[in-house]
Amino acid sequence: MSDTPADLPTPRSNVLAIPAYVPGKPPTARPGLTSYKLSSNENPFPPLPGVLAAATAAVTHLNRYPDMGSAALYDALAEHLDVPTDHLAVATGSVGLLYQLVGAYCDPGDEVVHAWRSFEAYPIALATSGAVGRAVPSCPTAATTSTPWRPRSASARAWSSSARPTTPPARP
Repeated sequence: MSDTPADLPTPRSNVLAIPAYVPGKPPTARPGLTSYKLSSNENPFPPLPGVLAAATAAVTHLNRYPDMGSAALYDALAEHLDVPTDHLAVATGSVGLLYQLVGAYCDPGDEVVHAWRSFEAYPIALATSGAVGRAVPSCPTAATTSTPWRPRSASARAWSSSARPTTPPARP
């Protein structure tokens, strides 16, 4: 069998419809200064000593399979927050949690309302799952001039989120 495109598996059509990621512009270089891309969570400060110590300690356990259920983390968080472990959800950051929520709650065709311009991962996660994103403006000026969102069918389920983990609100 050859590796021609006809021989390779084809992703679902909703996955093929996802536009290619276009990274933001790198920070502008300025003579005599170090530039940081804060929108990509770059930090001008070194890791805190406790973070370095924890990372160094973790390296000694790289030969062991990780705790995929995050049991120790759940137990520590539950104790610290005084809540049951089944009230918690952990993930590999906001995008990981977003994918978990969309995968658990959205069926293909479900409509999900989300703020836009906001978190770039919303439309990608929704398209990957087959859910349909309904973007509403995050800018107060734009919100007053746009048509309110309405479900397209009586059976439509909607989940809304206004969280902006990395992106500030749009400015008019």
